[in-house]
Amino acid sequence: MLHIQSILAVGGVVHLVCLGMLVPMRRDSTRARGSIDWAIAGLLGIAGSMLAVGLAPLLFGSASGGLPRGFMQIALAVNVAGSVSFSEALRRLDGRVPANWAIYMGAIVLAVVPFLLPSLLTKASDFVALSAMLSGGVVFTLLDPLARSVSQSQARLSRIVIIAGFVLGGALLSFPIMRLSMFLPTASMLTPTMLAVTLTLSALAAAIVGQVGTMLLIGVINGRIAQEFRKLAAFDTLTGLRGRRAFFEDGARLLAARFSASRMTCLMMLDLDHFKKINDTYGHPAGDKALVTFSNMLRVSAPESAIIGRYGGEEFCMLLPVEDRAQARDIGR
Repeated sequence: MLHIQSILAVGGVVHLVCLGMLVPMRRDSTRARGSIDWAIAGLLGIAGSMLAVGLAPLLFGSASGGLPRGFMQIALAVNVAGSVSFSEALRRLDGRVPANWAIYMGAIVLAVVPFLLPSLLTKASDFVALSAMLSGGVVFTLLDPLARSVSQSQARLSRIVIIAGFVLGGALLSFPIMRLSMFLPTASMLTPTMLAVTLTLSALAAAIVGQVGTMLLIGVINGRIAQEFRKLAAFDTLTGLRGRRAFFEDGARLLAARFSASRMTCLMMLDLDHFKKINDTYGHPAGDKALVTFSNMLRVSAPESAIIGRYGGEEFCMLLPVEDRAQARDIGR
């Protein structure tokens, strides 16, 4: 079983590296700091448990015998806590993903039962089977809500999440399922090679599951930061209206659609008279308030189909579909 423990030891190092990647992001990403904190705690627990089990032969001179009493049980409990913490980090990426009490209850059972029945957890393969069972359950439980959450802004990442989730979840559950199959009437069909292959597959998946989750976490956070920057670039920060570039882009799409349908479109240019006098007399805060008030009036009075933008300074523009010139004049009044 030494090779399995080597995989676990390497997996522990990989999870520590992922933890190190998240620490700088915690400082820079204030909005996602809660998710990152949960992820760091989870990676720390998973890494510590994997390193403990993986390095047990070096620490105690044997893979199973000679271990302190409760060593494997404590390692599994720490791993379970880390997995739940990391799942909470992914869940908190989108507040609409509900808490999954089945995962929480399953985690409690996995953490407590080995203390009551120590024979269930005596060697590294038992550790892999039990920890992979929970990790696989977490992957498949969060797969659909996370994919739907990501798809709102990053369709390509959503497809990657679905594919990677199915592959990773299947690999994690392959050995636990094989172990459970030993209690079925078809157990005679199982061979030592099949058990060894699925054990290695589950161990490898357990070694990288935190890395995959970290990449997903970083990808979603970076995607949302980029989305915020695009929004800041597209919309005027004072009035909340489109900036000149966003107005031209959205307006071009509306014009193309109306032109192809041979329908009329109205463009209006508006500005505030004597705006400089307001600034000079009452100060720039008063001028800003006048701009915000005028912008709000445009939003309320303009049709929902209108595209409104701040062209620059006290100048505004509005593009909207109309049926004829008379309707355009009525709206302008």
